[in-house]
Amino acid sequence: MNRTIIILLLFIAILCVAFWGNKQGWFFKKTVLRDFAITDTSGINKIYLVEKNGKDILLENINGTWMVNKTYEAYSAYLDQMFETLQKLQVKTPIAESEMEGVVKLIAASHTKVEVYKNNQIFKTYYISQGNSQHNGSYMLLEGSSEPFICEVPGFDGMPNMHFPTDIKKWRNKVVFRIKPENIQSIKLEFPDNMSESYQVNYQNTTYTISPAVTKIDTGFIYYIKGFFYGKKGQGVSAEAFGAETNLENVDSIYHSKPMVVLTVTQAGNKTDILKIHAKNVSERTKAQFDPTNMQAAKFDTDRYYAFKNGNKEVIMLQDYVFGNLLRRKSQLAAPLNAQ
Repeated sequence: MNRTIIILLLFIAILCVAFWGNKQGWFFKKTVLRDFAITDTSGINKIYLVEKNGKDILLENINGTWMVNKTYEAYSAYLDQMFETLQKLQVKTPIAESEMEGVVKLIAASHTKVEVYKNNQIFKTYYISQGNSQHNGSYMLLEGSSEPFICEVPGFDGMPNMHFPTDIKKWRNKVVFRIKPENIQSIKLEFPDNMSESYQVNYQNTTYTISPAVTKIDTGFIYYIKGFFYGKKGQGVSAEAFGAETNLENVDSIYHSKPMVVLTVTQAGNKTDILKIHAKNVSERTKAQFDPTNMQAAKFDTDRYYAFKNGNKEVIMLQDYVFGNLLRRKSQLAAPLNAQ
């Protein structure tokens, strides 16, 4: 009997030592990875983001252009921000032993998995969860590691997880036009409510002609509109919102209504883009709720309008701040560029 008890006690002792030793990494070595940064981002050609709930985004370099879900061109500013984050990611602090179990459960329950590919091969995989309580770091785990860490981006006052959204509205490029000035052959503006205000500017090298002929014209405006479509630093001209982002429900009704302006831009090779611009009714977001010309409540929004490009029914929301100076009527062509 005594021998049996001794054997049992020895067995229990061995189990305790094994359990404790394993916890301390004595028998089965833990793999702790903390090299989060990808200092050399050259060769990265694909990044796949997927949340625990299945919501995902595929960013892929296709023939030199970064695309979102193989459909839309990606927004360069967000891409640059994400690449900078990947380059600078570092461990801010380890996670206390007393908090480790809770953080591991948190990452397992709610995370965005980030797969980074180089030359079509997975290079590094992260699991990124929410920020810490101080809002200056995010809980992150490298695939293959036994421990997560709180990570940060030096110089960024925020949380790294903010730079890996799975909302397509964040990633989609909102560029409406990006045309080099030297490629523009003609620009036509038509005003269906008064076609006598319509005109077309034809460009040939450094000269232009306008039809119907105009006796007095601000030449600064003529060359301004030629460069307008390339945008500042060649980044193009962007809309405020596309499609569902506009919250427009009666798309068909607007699409089939008479446009306010029809803009036609013809490039070299006779490639033509047609943008039909429609008035937008006043909403709670409209700044100018009052029309001073008739001393009544405003009917149309003077800050924004809707548009449809090349017959596509996806609605585009434009800002007057961006497009307003472009949409001059023929009778306004003599006015200086900064006046209407």
